[in-house]
Parts: sequence; C-alpha cells; structure tokens
Amino acid sequence: MNTDDVSVVVCMYDQARWNEIRRCLTSLKTQTYRPAKVVAVVDGNAALAELVRREFDWVTLVALPTNQGLSAARNAGTAVVETPWVAFLDDDAYAAPDWLERLVAARDESGALGVGGWVEPRFEVGQPRWFPAELLWTVGCSHAGLPRTRQLVRNVFGGCALMSVDALRAHGGYDPSVGRRGDDAAGGEEADLCLRILQVQPDARFVLEPEAVIHHLVPAERSRPGYVLRRCFVDGRAKAAIARRRGTRSLTSESEFAKAVLPRVGLLVRQRRVGAASMLLAGTGVAGVGFLKGLATARAGTRRPADRIGPRATSETAREEVATCAS
Repeated sequence: MNTDDVSVVVCMYDQARWNEIRRCLTSLKTQTYRPAKVVAVVDGNAALAELVRREFDWVTLVALPTNQGLSAARNAGTAVVETPWVAFLDDDAYAAPDWLERLVAARDESGALGVGGWVEPRFEVGQPRWFPAELLWTVGCSHAGLPRTRQLVRNVFGGCALMSVDALRAHGGYDPSVGRRGDDAAGGEEADLCLRILQVQPDARFVLEPEAVIHHLVPAERSRPGYVLRRCFVDGRAKAAIARRRGTRSLTSESEFAKAVLPRVGLLVRQRRVGAASMLLAGTGVAGVGFLKGLATARAGTRRPADRIGPRATSETAREEVATCAS
C-alpha cells in the first residue's frame, strides 16, 4: 500500500554500523504501508553519506557537515519532510513488515499525536542470564513491565515512533541540548519533547502500540554489567532533572516501576535467577543514587543549541543532566 501521509527518518553517524544501516533501510522498502519518503540523516560522516548515496538512490539524503547529535539530526530530517506525519527508526534496528501499518492504525484509532512501537532486543552475543528483562530499557529496548496491549503512555520511544509533524514544529522539535551525541550514553529527548507538548496541550495523547515491532541490535559491549549500571545512574539523574522542571507528578511511570521491583526480584529468585535479581536491585539502587545526586546538583547547560525546526522550545537543560527516559 503506497501512502502520502507518512515519511520515515533514520539518523546515522557511524560507518561501522553499515551492515545494520543497510538492513534498516531495506526493511523500509518492504513495508505493507509504504512511506511517501525515507530520509537518511548522516550526522557528520562524509564517507557514510557517500555509501548511502551510492547504494540507496531511492532515499532522500541529508548530510550534516559536523556531528550535531541525535536531536539535531532528527530535526534536520523532519525539516525536509512534506507529509503530515513522520516516523523515526533507529539505524541499528530493522522494522517488521507491518511496523508502519500498525503505527498508523493506532494513530487513526486513538487520535494520538504520537505512537510508539515495541522494541525487541537482538543480543549480539545472546542475552546474559544475569540481565533482567526489566532493565532492557538501558539498551534501548522495551522492558518487562510495559503494557502488552495498546495503552496511553507519557512519552514514546524516539527510535520507534510515529509523530505529528505539526506538533513537532509547533513545539520546537527535539531539544538539541538533550540526547545522545556520538557514542555517549545521554538521551531523554523523547520525554523532554512529549512533556513540553503536554504542558501546552494537556489533552494531547501518546500511545504505545506493542504490535508495531522493530528488532534492535544490542552490541556485546552493552551486554556488560558496567554499561547497564552506568545507564541506570544517568537515567536517575535524568528523572531528577524532569522532577525539578515538571514536578514529581511527571514521574508516575518511574514510581510504578519502583513499586514493582521487589515483587519482580522475588520472582527472579524463585526462578533461581539470583544474578538477574541482584542486577535488578543494583540497577534500581544506582538509579536512586543518580536521582538524589541530580536533585542535589543543578548544572548549567553546556551544549550549544543547534537550529530547531520551529519556534524555540522552552527547555535548555544540559544534556549531561538528561539521559534516556523509558516510557
């Protein structure tokens, strides 16, 4: 089915991911709901841009001269979109054939401004037994505890989502001072954007559609306890930044997750997965330390904002203060 109301933006920066990028873009060619345009934003890598140009002549290429970060790259991709809706897909993931069709159906049936999908992990070396499914959000995947039926959520996951272009432009797009840049572990641009929209439009709706599936690579270096715990710490600081700016009511999802930790630890122990139970406890504790530290310290912004796609947004928080926020 060919359509004229949805484009897809894929942001990339690392030539080492070329095989994954090829698989990602190819998966968009075979969608049952065909996008009007696929935009590849290459963030500061001329050699990678040339590879995309040579092999994918059906893709609209946007080549940024320097690495500006994921938020700026998404804004640059959205700027060349002419459709009323834009979907975002991570470059190290590939979409199921009905991914876009499922997102659009959820949009039409819910009236949402944004729809997020389900991110299945693809562990490069197999999921370690100590790695609890509750902490899959640390590697950018959907975690145990998220609803498995369509439901309202606070924010969508930016690497697997459909968004209203009008809403993005009206609210300034993604804040370039927030989110991943290169190989750092920062994030949080999705929560920042959705919370800004909700502040102005309290009746705005964001939904999770678990039937819209992508398969996301988890490299071996991210399947290590040190990486998982570091992500927990920076996420705790992220939640502190959100709490300071939006109030603790904005952390309902995190509160529900925390309440479920002890019962889930007990279940893991009964399953004789003591290592996973210990990691879940440790990760939750480290996130709590990060949260307390974030509340105690308010740092000035350090990243120089790049151009946005619409009116200047209200947040100018340092990216080191805001890390990935799970739905």
